[in-house]
Amino acid sequence: NTRKAYEDLTGAEKQRLDGLSAAHRYATQRAPVQPKARSEAEAAETPEVVHPLVRTHEDTGQRAIYFNPNRTDRVMDVSHEESEDVLQWIDGCMTKAQYRYDHEWRVGDLLIWDNRCLVHAVNMDFPVGQTRLHQRILLRGLRPI
Repeated sequence: NTRKAYEDLTGAEKQRLDGLSAAHRYATQRAPVQPKARSEAEAAETPEVVHPLVRTHEDTGQRAIYFNPNRTDRVMDVSHEESEDVLQWIDGCMTKAQYRYDHEWRVGDLLIWDNRCLVHAVNMDFPVGQTRLHQRILLRGLRPI
């Protein structure tokens, strides 16, 4: 819950993040899990983009950290060392237990989430060889603001 994680930051911590932007890449070297190799055409479909590290949800007006450990590559306009420090700090803030929801899957479950204010990740808590079916729906929306 990146909204709650931002809400719980101190004023000084919010000030540190507000106004910073980050580059997001499909194949960032920072990712704990590296994607499979892609063709030039596939890579062209997902160019690097720059978004604010703190975004305002266009429907609720609430602020949230906008970060994905598998896609956020670097903080813009700061040194490499400061960028790594900020991104590691954000990752540590967001992965605290109070901001997590771990789902225990049952047959027929359906989850829908808002990528504007959370980060999702797989739990490897299912039997090897078990069939899993995923349906992904992407809705058009505004660029993060």
